[in-house]
Amino acid sequence: MLHRMAFPMLLLLGFATVAASVFASPENRRPASTDRPVSYETFGAIGDGLADDLPAIVEAHAFANAHGLPVKSRPGATYHLGRRALTAIIATDTDWSSAPPP
Repeated sequence: MLHRMAFPMLLLLGFATVAASVFASPENRRPASTDRPVSYETFGAIGDGLADDLPAIVEAHAFANAHGLPVKSRPGATYHLGRRALTAIIATDTDWSSAPPP
């Protein structure tokens, strides 16, 4: 039964990766590494509380999920989630301890 449930989840994660790449801001992206925690800024997040960071957050989690990597927020960053209806699938460890309280 576990194997039957794993396949749809992988399919869903693959879809999230494709969908997220449509929204990410390529001018703010940096090369992603698979040997350390993923950061939102690598995928174009600004973290200034004004710019819409949700597309970068969605894409960062899709990449982390695909590679089994943790995600770590940048100390002092304020991530704005904008107004678009996007969903970040969070399937790996995420460290928000360095983010300011709401």
